[in-house]
Amino acid sequence: KSFYVKDMNNMFYNCISLASINIDNFYSQQYNYYINVSRLFYNCYNLININGDFSNLYMIDTREMFYNCSSLEYNKNDNNNKYFWIKIYNQNNNYMNIIMSCMFYNCKQLQKIQIDSYNNYYYLLPTDFHFMFYNCVRLKSISFHYYNAHYAQNMSYMFYNCEQLQNFDNGNCQDKSNSNSLIPEKRTMKGMFQNCKALTSFIWPYSINTTNVDIMWDMFK
Repeated sequence: KSFYVKDMNNMFYNCISLASINIDNFYSQQYNYYINVSRLFYNCYNLININGDFSNLYMIDTREMFYNCSSLEYNKNDNNNKYFWIKIYNQNNNYMNIIMSCMFYNCKQLQKIQIDSYNNYYYLLPTDFHFMFYNCVRLKSISFHYYNAHYAQNMSYMFYNCEQLQNFDNGNCQDKSNSNSLIPEKRTMKGMFQNCKALTSFIWPYSINTTNVDIMWDMFK
């Protein structure tokens, strides 16, 4: 059975006994209808498996989406290559306030994450990354494709205590802005890579101008 949804905010909030779910039957109610999925699986700490990649949903607000899903492992298995894959929608490269803060907060079992734009012709334009991968202690690899960090304002503690993270792949990160009028006046990156003990390489996104970064303390502590 298919479910055509308008809003999934807090839908499975604190469902602490939920262990597995198939989300392939969830669809946006209509084409280009943006859905709030914030706190969708908030504190579902026994959730291990999610069937599907969310590609049927036009998501824009993903804050705290998997907050404290500490048992979550993967939703893709390609020839025993297990990883968590999610697509987020943005239309026509327009500026939208896409918030990704605390999205994978304390997802301690995730080892590989790939985040893609729903349509590779259009770039994601997130504004808030703070605590996004906080305490993902087993996370080794992140692939973040087709995004533009030009408008990002808060990146504080984004990878805090990702102690096994070895590299951060920016993929096809756009290297220029769409509108100079929307550049954040100030950015904060405090503690961004704090306690990332295994980090060996990081390519700074071209779309971030460091001249307006005002807080960088403890960034690589």
